[in-house]
Amino acid sequence: MSEAPPTPLLGSLLRGALVGTVVLLLAGSRVAPLVIEDQLPPPRLRSGGGEALLADLDRLGKLGFFKGRGTTADAAPTLNLLVGADHELPGMAPAPWATAGAFAPLESFRTGEEWLDHPELTGAYDVSFLADLRRFDHWTWDGTDPFAGHVAARASGCAADTPFPEFGLLLWVAKVRVAQGYHAGELGVAMAEAEHLASLLASTDTLVGTKVAIQILGMEDRVAARAMAERPLESVPTRGWTEADRDALTVAILAEAAVFASGVDAELAATIARRSDELPGACAAIFEGVSSGLILRHEVERPWPGEADHSALATSITNALILSKCPLPLARSWWTAPSRRYSCSDVPTPNHTLELKYRLPFLRAPAIALLRGVAPGPYSLGPYGKDVGESQTAFLDD
Repeated sequence: MSEAPPTPLLGSLLRGALVGTVVLLLAGSRVAPLVIEDQLPPPRLRSGGGEALLADLDRLGKLGFFKGRGTTADAAPTLNLLVGADHELPGMAPAPWATAGAFAPLESFRTGEEWLDHPELTGAYDVSFLADLRRFDHWTWDGTDPFAGHVAARASGCAADTPFPEFGLLLWVAKVRVAQGYHAGELGVAMAEAEHLASLLASTDTLVGTKVAIQILGMEDRVAARAMAERPLESVPTRGWTEADRDALTVAILAEAAVFASGVDAELAATIARRSDELPGACAAIFEGVSSGLILRHEVERPWPGEADHSALATSITNALILSKCPLPLARSWWTAPSRRYSCSDVPTPNHTLELKYRLPFLRAPAIALLRGVAPGPYSLGPYGKDVGESQTAFLDD
């Protein structure tokens, strides 16, 4: 007859005894404390910061930056094959503009709109597929092959090794199309095609896709301003937002991502998730939260007795996936796979001492604290947080 499993109390005592032995062996003659304070305190919202973030997202969402996600026509079967990936995948047939160095002739013109003054270069590219993209109303890239099949075939793979579309190339595609329209006297048509591309990018529910989408809108606004100054009689689309509004959108979306990546406020995260179909960038923020949460999920979900409890981070992400209306097939497959980790080395750092400490109860607290500071990546609470740092708009600059 098999032995009965230990009771929860006995199990806790046995775990505590084991950890005490490990700590004493590692600490030598010094007895390590049972609780090690976090060396990097997690982000904190300022008083009223959550309400201010929601108010800004509400206001910005009404300005019509993006058309919103449709449900009837997915661009993935077309775009997934054309755009290429940051990891080589079988079955892809990238367009000529998606090959290495395709935009090299234009990449030296990065100041202002210098690229606009070289029709002999921009006119050489075939980006006519943009007109065809207008029949699509969303781009769920991660729900369609070759990306979906790659992930499904590697159920125990690491999230950091997942290939992504080369979203950044589409900024140059939009620039080329707008330049072609500018010189052909059809700027309005070209801008409409580029703006639709921006909406498709925003519907990818990724921070980098949203980044490129905002860059496209900013580029269009600057070209439109130049066209109105040079050709006052030409019909140029008008916008319902200002440059300050675009900057505010950037800051708010990055703050949303920080809410989910840091577990700073469970109630705020739940509110954003419930309203994911109306708040700009909400689904991308949840995706980023999942990516960051994978770094620490196994540790924060199972604190040892006496360790600091960081489980709110994982709980917040789990609840967001339940409450939100976001498709997020890749993020959901990541988060629901018990063996899925962010990095195959567990700790995304070459510091092997830190990696060792990351695995040891009690001694791992400073390592977890450090990784909590690293995990949120390039976004922060910004003006909604306790400590307002530098402007975040640089992250989305051209």
